[in-house]
Amino acid sequence: MKFNKKKISVFLSTVFILSLLLSNATRINAATLENLALGKSVAINDDNLIYDNLVPIANAGTAKDKASMLTDGVFGDIYDWTNANAWFKFHRGMSRDVVVDLGEVNTVNSISMGMGQSSSVGIYPSRWMKVYVSNDGVDYKYLGKAVPDYPTYAENIPVTKADGTATANGIQRKVLKMDKLSDGKAMNIQARYVKVTFLVWPWVFADEIEVLGQKGIANGAVIPQGIKDDNNWDINEFPAADSKEAAQLKDQFLFYTGKYSNPDLTNWTKDRVETVLGYKDINGDIKDWQFTELLVLPTTAAVTPSNQANSAKRWVTKGDLNSFLDFIFTEDETQLSAINKVAGELNKKFKTDKKIDITIAIPFIEKSSNFGDIKGDGSVLSLDPKDFASFVKDPDSMEGKVKMSEMAIENRIAATKWYINEVEKRFKEAGYKNLNLHGYYWFAELVEGGQGYEETIMATSQYLKDAGRYFTWIPYQGPHSALIWKELGFSTMSLQYGYAFTQQDKKRIDEVVELAKKVGASVEIEYDNYATLAKYLNAGVRLGYMKDTYHTYYYGGSLGIIGAANQYNTENNKTPDPWSPLIRNVYDRTYEFMKGTYKLRYVSRAFNNIADKNKMTSTVSLLLADNFVEGNMTLLYDPQKEVLKDMTLGASMANIGTVTVTTSDKIVTINADGTKKEVIPEDKSQLSKPGTINIKFNILDAKNALNGEAKKVGQYIDPNANKSDIVNFVFSKAEGVKDLDIPAYPFVIDREGKVIDKDGLEYLNWSESSIIPGSLEEKIVEAVMAVRQAGATESKVDIDKALELINKLPESQNKKDFSERIKAITHKKKNK
Repeated sequence: MKFNKKKISVFLSTVFILSLLLSNATRINAATLENLALGKSVAINDDNLIYDNLVPIANAGTAKDKASMLTDGVFGDIYDWTNANAWFKFHRGMSRDVVVDLGEVNTVNSISMGMGQSSSVGIYPSRWMKVYVSNDGVDYKYLGKAVPDYPTYAENIPVTKADGTATANGIQRKVLKMDKLSDGKAMNIQARYVKVTFLVWPWVFADEIEVLGQKGIANGAVIPQGIKDDNNWDINEFPAADSKEAAQLKDQFLFYTGKYSNPDLTNWTKDRVETVLGYKDINGDIKDWQFTELLVLPTTAAVTPSNQANSAKRWVTKGDLNSFLDFIFTEDETQLSAINKVAGELNKKFKTDKKIDITIAIPFIEKSSNFGDIKGDGSVLSLDPKDFASFVKDPDSMEGKVKMSEMAIENRIAATKWYINEVEKRFKEAGYKNLNLHGYYWFAELVEGGQGYEETIMATSQYLKDAGRYFTWIPYQGPHSALIWKELGFSTMSLQYGYAFTQQDKKRIDEVVELAKKVGASVEIEYDNYATLAKYLNAGVRLGYMKDTYHTYYYGGSLGIIGAANQYNTENNKTPDPWSPLIRNVYDRTYEFMKGTYKLRYVSRAFNNIADKNKMTSTVSLLLADNFVEGNMTLLYDPQKEVLKDMTLGASMANIGTVTVTTSDKIVTINADGTKKEVIPEDKSQLSKPGTINIKFNILDAKNALNGEAKKVGQYIDPNANKSDIVNFVFSKAEGVKDLDIPAYPFVIDREGKVIDKDGLEYLNWSESSIIPGSLEEKIVEAVMAVRQAGATESKVDIDKALELINKLPESQNKKDFSERIKAITHKKKNK
């Protein structure tokens, strides 16, 4: 086919002229644009602030009633970040929404916000600013994200003022600006309300929100359609256990290890691993599988070549990372080898074919000039931007600093990939038959600005995704981590409460769970003491996360659960104390929680003072009470040794509730004012058995429900510091009983009991408050102590005594272990 070149030329000329006319019709003259936001009203939404109030740190930001600073036309003082008149300070609180009302529908051509950066004092611009517009203030259209004009990993702080004088408070102003829509076209839209959403951690210093455009509707301005927000954090659903969204996790145990100043704390022997992988009953018999998903991570103060002082985790060089891998991949029967061996034994015992899913932590590698040789050619790998000064034209310019930082970040990413490859190689070479390398975990618990954290994480995420590995994270709840975990590329996230370690109200537990569900994450179960652990497990029942999602478990550096399971162990140098059942039930209740059979629990204690045997006291109390309004409990004692003399109303019940006490000879009602009424019923079946005191309490008005909050005493949360005292008893020793015949802990709250909260929910007792005389626990403890005594003295009398007590135990692993210990003691004695 032949073409008519003349006609084509005329046609193209016509199209060109028409396009010029159309272009001129919509062309925007920048000189005619004005700042439509100047002097306009501003509203700040800080709803997410509640999720950052978990740690009691005061909000030191600028008051919201000064929001007009954001549109007053005054730009930030780049020579003095302390200038409160020039910078509006946003402090913590995860994120903010700021809305500017332009007063009428106008033509908008660009939206920007200035933010300062001075990383040495924790001031960073948000990693992005989401932009929304609306004509009615209700229906907002999402336009996309604006990012800082320069990345946060590079900054150029003024050190001298305009007049040449020095300043120590310089700050760089960076601008987050949007002037194009998602399709790449210049912004030319209609809007009255402009909303920007940005992240805050820990400080965002902002000066001006500028909305450039023209008043009224001009130049064919359109109502924008808006786009989908792919990083919307309002998911409002837990990731289901074993699902892809949960990285196919259900119950993952944090297996802390690595070289440590106290080697015993990370000495994961076969016996210790057995207690984690299997569920051991009180007799020491393994009855079931327990944790089959382990997160292997270094202790906070792991000893590395760069951290010999054991003061804080430091991961600077290849040698540091290799020191951790050498430790966990040791060929002796500890660490991963022990896990592999125990898993094999349990598979044989239960006739199963389980593989333990192993997740390995990835530390964030610090800045250094020589990470080490990762190519095998003797080359130096620098992670320090200043080492790349010779590769840029002007290392003091902003462009030069950005380029130098990018080179350092690329090397950090390369070092991280080397570490992953090294883990893969070692795991494969080890040939573990019962272990599966499930994925990797980002060890840092927050994303800090200015160091290339985000870039390293995202590159690592893509690398692991390409390799078919999961990538998980357990950040703490305060920073904006919960809002960005998906865009960083993590497979799933489990959110830390922190309730067990910081003084805060129990309602914070509900708020963290709300946040986790909001952003599509799970929650971490944290153990520091049994009373606070009960709050975590109870919340799992109340709020649904026991069954609706997966869990991660932090148990005090891992050995917390070992100590709980082995309260009655001859190898444990710790003498079983009266609260051993409370601690042992940390193990048992956790197992129930994993199985989905855990019930709501309350924790009770009997606080005894037996210094004067003629006036011994016992106060029955509830620890960290959950708005309880009624309940019943039982106090046990030995009527052959102790005699009940009196009872009074507990301090927490004064003027708000009554207590009814039933003994073996009478029923006593103690009124809210402390007065008593005694009844001796004709029907003796209404009375309790000798040595048993039944206690019933009732709060007269639900608004006075018993509630106890955690209190920090010294460095730790003390659940006893804010207890709810129900009733006080006074005992004396029975006639003819010697002081030495009174046991150290004579008054015990029985395991049975029930309380009701103001919403009608029923709670069962966590456990007996201490070891009950005549119980299996007592027999085991007696045998344990006798074996230890025999080991210390090696005398025939002590050995025979131990054997006598061992023979009273039921056939069990404990009995076998104790007997073997005595055999070893006897053999040692013969060979002397």
